[in-house]
Amino acid sequence: MALFPNVPFVPGVPALIRDVLAVPEPIAFLVEDALDFLFGSSAPAWGVFLDGEQVIFADSVVSLEYREAWITSDYQKEEGSFENYDKVQTPFAVKLRFSGGGNVGDRADFLESISAVMGDLNLYDVSTPEMIYTSVNFERQDYRRTATSGAGLISVDVWMTQISLTAQAAFSDTKSASGATQVNGGTVQPVVVKEPIPDIVGKVQ
Repeated sequence: MALFPNVPFVPGVPALIRDVLAVPEPIAFLVEDALDFLFGSSAPAWGVFLDGEQVIFADSVVSLEYREAWITSDYQKEEGSFENYDKVQTPFAVKLRFSGGGNVGDRADFLESISAVMGDLNLYDVSTPEMIYTSVNFERQDYRRTATSGAGLISVDVWMTQISLTAQAAFSDTKSASGATQVNGGTVQPVVVKEPIPDIVGKVQ
């Protein structure tokens, strides 16, 4: 008598556990995440980096939200119908929630590390184990503390947005002088132009 049904390995048929000692995948993934949390992981660290250096010093990254959208332009036709004519990708946005605790000094260093990078123009990388989102800059931060929440453990939401770098075209060796690249020739002194006095002699009757 067979211990397991004879189910063929064909598309559409779910795989069955045929080993009584086998661990289901969801449980295996949960165990793997727990071990990574306790003993560390070789995967890339969560956080925000500049040239490979971490810039926000938090105890942990609580959550990450990612948003990317494409805008489709349309115009109205007769009888109230619409037609699409273009699709434009907008910069993606990332929201990270950091948490920091410890003593007063630790929490102050955590908040200071965020404030120190909020106003600059650097391009940062947001790193996760699966994806790295490059060329982003800080947009805003937000946190809330009350008598019953946030006294010893602070959670800060940080919004970041993608910065698109555009290339500047340079033209040279054009066929006509009007198409050549503009050149800075130095400071030009203003010149006063005097209008000529009209000749009215002999025209007065």
